[in-house]
Amino acid sequence: AEHVFVAGHGGCSDGGDALRRAALAGSPALRWTAFDCPLRPPLPNVEAVLFKDDEAGFLAGVVACTVRMEAAEAAGAAAGEELGVAAVAGQATPSAKARVNGFTHGCLMVCPSCAVRADFGVSPLDAPQRALLLLQRASGPGAKVLFGAGGDLTDGALRAAASRGHFVVGSDGDAFVSAFRSGSVDGAERVLTSALKRLDVATRLSLADGLTDSFRGRNYVLGLAEDAVGLASCNRACDAFHRRLQALVGQVSSALVRGDTSTGVDTLTGDARPGFDPTAGGAAGEGSSGRACEPAGGSGGIPTGAFIGSLVAVGVGMLALGACSALAWTRTRRPGGMPPPQKYFDMDEETAEGGASAATPAVGAPAADVEQTAGPAL
Repeated sequence: AEHVFVAGHGGCSDGGDALRRAALAGSPALRWTAFDCPLRPPLPNVEAVLFKDDEAGFLAGVVACTVRMEAAEAAGAAAGEELGVAAVAGQATPSAKARVNGFTHGCLMVCPSCAVRADFGVSPLDAPQRALLLLQRASGPGAKVLFGAGGDLTDGALRAAASRGHFVVGSDGDAFVSAFRSGSVDGAERVLTSALKRLDVATRLSLADGLTDSFRGRNYVLGLAEDAVGLASCNRACDAFHRRLQALVGQVSSALVRGDTSTGVDTLTGDARPGFDPTAGGAAGEGSSGRACEPAGGSGGIPTGAFIGSLVAVGVGMLALGACSALAWTRTRRPGGMPPPQKYFDMDEETAEGGASAATPAVGAPAADVEQTAGPAL
């Protein structure tokens, strides 16, 4: 059977109505895969793939605000001084909100004194001006950081910020390659990384479903565990996104996959979870002590505020952060580690912390309409 893939900014601007009409009008044997466009209820020949944008945003926030702290410390920031960070995005879709809220929580986990200010609804024409205004208002000394959370809609904002010496983080694809043309545009050395959404991974999985006769109408979610989201290379900014920080990102990524920590974001709606405290280390679910750093086999962990404050001594502090994180995040929630992975589970069988609950259906639809890949959810 033939297979059609639907992606892009306008693919779900009407809530999926055009996709639904096209799928119903065509042959039932024609398979459709739609990215970031869940159908309610699903159609038998349409697989809708959603991404854990909050996970990619969370990792990007860890990078951005660690770099922000280091830049501020080098510029003489006082301990506990508020440090401004900016984010711009297009329309406040669930994926955009998940990305920005995940970024904010990842930022605050490593930098409780950071203040993330986001501006939604930007367009390619006004994004540069609105981003620069946010950066101008951002508090604290040293180079600021801008998160362009709108994919190519915010490429101009990234270029404008980087040309003025600020660090930038892209989204969807690698901004170093797209917005900065693989380094040929001024400011490319200020691109720390990008929060990636790997459509190639999702495409391969959906094609495999068709080849193995497991393709069926459904909405399902892919994330770090499937390598469907992640971070881009540091490219020319590896002095700032250095090896110690790369190691920390690896630890946080593993903790998210295991379920030892949480982004604090509802993956499907993009909303921040009420009461979530990212400065408590992002601990999630049972088996977590809620401490930022607790040595294995004992109590007496270091309070988060005191621990993060120690990062003023950047060289020693980052090494301490890596060691502390290794202790706090290598504890597994299940004896014997994770069970063998399965591709999907039904949301009505196990309500995910990062998905919908019966009391709060995701995106205005029953929780059972969406499936998540196996493993601990956010």
